[in-house]
Amino acid sequence: MAKSEESEVLIPWLKAISLDHKRAPPSVHLAIDRLIQVISSNRIAIADWNRSGSVWNRKSILRCIVDFFDPLLLEVIPVDSLVWIQLRLEGAPLPLSTHLKSKVNIVKFADNLKRAIQVLEGDSSISGEDWKIIVIQGESLSAVAAILYAISCTLPNETPHWCSACFRRANGFRKYCRLHKPSDVTANDTAYRKAIKLQKSLPQEVLCAWAAYRFNRTHLEESFELISGVEDETSFYFSKGVVTSSLLKSVVEKTMVLPWYVVSQEWDDLLNDFQHVSSLLARSPVDFKGWNEFSAYLLKVLNDIDEETTHPFWILNIICCADEWLKAEKEAVDGRKNRYL
Repeated sequence: MAKSEESEVLIPWLKAISLDHKRAPPSVHLAIDRLIQVISSNRIAIADWNRSGSVWNRKSILRCIVDFFDPLLLEVIPVDSLVWIQLRLEGAPLPLSTHLKSKVNIVKFADNLKRAIQVLEGDSSISGEDWKIIVIQGESLSAVAAILYAISCTLPNETPHWCSACFRRANGFRKYCRLHKPSDVTANDTAYRKAIKLQKSLPQEVLCAWAAYRFNRTHLEESFELISGVEDETSFYFSKGVVTSSLLKSVVEKTMVLPWYVVSQEWDDLLNDFQHVSSLLARSPVDFKGWNEFSAYLLKVLNDIDEETTHPFWILNIICCADEWLKAEKEAVDGRKNRYL
């Protein structure tokens, strides 16, 4: 069987990753060599984990990564080491098998690995033997993150779907979120009818903003560049970019590279501009240990159960959409109350 186009791209990419991570322990390079061998022999499918049993009866490449890299990472990074603890704070605890289920999860997990490495390498209080150990562990994680980024570029795109009534994500290919899915249950049908009516009352500029966000999200996915001001004008034409304000660009970029205690206050300040979302939050951003913990809490409070992203820019967009929806819900309730005054 001939090699696929994805395999032809991946093999030189994996070889380059091995060369770029010379400080990683030999076990990492051996695992990369094993991965190259099984790709070259065409014994695996370049497909999502969930598709592994249905693509020519071959194992998914994600399953292979778990088999090859989980044992060595668990050996290189002991439980309760500084790196292990930081991975948990970033929402990326080992083993790999708990994270590599889909393309969206791959990019999210790779981002979290890179963030954990950057936080520890930027900690000036770490020195001596502890620093040498973190360099080796960081190089191992950096190699794995680079492999995951490479594989994510070869997996088929996953098109996100949103509720046809509100701002929330729909589960899989369904047309409505779990709150507004019409059914034989009276309560659900009532919620569905109210949501459809509410959506029709939204201003046109709000619906246009939702459409723009969903278009960008679908086409840019989780890896893109934020463009702001004239200084970025050139790069806009040569990258997957989206235009935003300099303030939001700054907050997003800080969130992705700086420790949470440094940037959490800026999110606290940002949320003051979204009073309807803020009114639902029992805790402030500064109360959380890390970005992933805060963003998970936010999505839970908003009942956006099927949303998977942790990218700060998309979370900001969700907050904007949710605030408009919650505002419309409040106005509808207030309008009904006024009828009985």
